[in-house]
Amino acid sequence: MWDVKTPDAIGMAATGALNWEVSAAEQGGSKAADVVKLTQRVVAAIPVTVQQATITQVDGTFALSVAPPETAPWHPWMGRFAAALP
Repeated sequence: MWDVKTPDAIGMAATGALNWEVSAAEQGGSKAADVVKLTQRVVAAIPVTVQQATITQVDGTFALSVAPPETAPWHPWMGRFAAALP
């Protein structure tokens, strides 16, 4: 058994996958060999969800402090904030 850490970016993508190819060969004897290829689907262990939302009328400037909860797990791709106005 091998411990394998998946790249965080794969778990972010809706279609994340790891492609594996494992081969084995006999040492000595008739030199029998075999290969197996497979694809493993990878999804985020902790789904990214909206935890809070704010609706306000903006006439000029608006400031809102945002931060993850103290107990939230941290990953490089988590904790981003995005806002858009038409």
